Amino acid sequence: MRHLLSVMYLITALSSAVCADEITSADITESAMACEDCVEWRVSGVCFWITCTIFGCDIDTSVRVSHYIPDFVVTSYSGANSPWKETQSWNTGTPTVITHRNREAGDTHADFKKVDVIGNPAAYVFESMNSSGYFCKSCITGFKPYFVSDLDRKGWNAGIQEMFYLDSLLGRRVMGKSTVRFGNIFPRIGWTVHAEDPKSAALTAQRAADLVTSRDRAPRVYLEAERDCGNKCWPPPPVKENDIATHKWQMLTPVKQSRGEIFGQRSGWANGKYITSEQYAWNLWRPYSCCEPAGAAFLYAVTW
Repeated sequence: MRHLLSVMYLITALSSAVCADEITSADITESAMACEDCVEWRVSGVCFWITCTIFGCDIDTSVRVSHYIPDFVVTSYSGANSPWKETQSWNTGTPTVITHRNREAGDTHADFKKVDVIGNPAAYVFESMNSSGYFCKSCITGFKPYFVSDLDRKGWNAGIQEMFYLDSLLGRRVMGKSTVRFGNIFPRIGWTVHAEDPKSAALTAQRAADLVTSRDRAPRVYLEAERDCGNKCWPPPPVKENDIATHKWQMLTPVKQSRGEIFGQRSGWANGKYITSEQYAWNLWRPYSCCEPAGAAFLYAVTW
């Protein structure tokens, strides 16, 4: 309840006017709570528990539920600052390496995006509902900076640390279908080559999400996503491109979406999403499963 009150306070306190390209913590939380398609709540099994005393043992059961939680806010932008207003002070204020104006003058599709991956304030709402036993608790800490590209300049600007990874050399991981290619995940850098700016933003957002959730302990400046979501909770797997079983993206700006998707699965995805400020933001949803404790010790779970 304490976390829910904190979120409600944020929604009230942060309701002041902002630039059209900016989003606030209130906007993020409101969008997450309005996305029923993103949550995808369902009963996914039964958990069995045992409690023993001197008089014998009793077996009890509880429902296993599965659903997605908006763990992160991921912003990808070409300007000096993130579109998320409350986190802009974490940026250096330095413009990106190449801007839309540069691309027009040079007739090039080369693009560079800054990206931040921040713990989502909306995750606190799900934590407050965890006491009901029908919602899981997020592993992630709201407002925690897991990746800020301004702090990882050597890795994000040049990709030196990942230049000789096999995934980089062989191009084994590609976001999108063969007919709708967004680009390679590795090296996980801010550079892309795209005629459509929203695709550059999506690809760099996917790369940053892979970095914080992949558990590969890369020699980069970032914080690895936690994996402890409580007793008898099964945390999400690493985010994997083209796999909706591991994540969903919900765009917050420039288009406010009320559904979740994965990138690169349909042609024309970028239509209507370009914005002159080149600032983009998404809620990144990840799947959880959990059971409410119903005994002294967990035995096993039956899933479907």
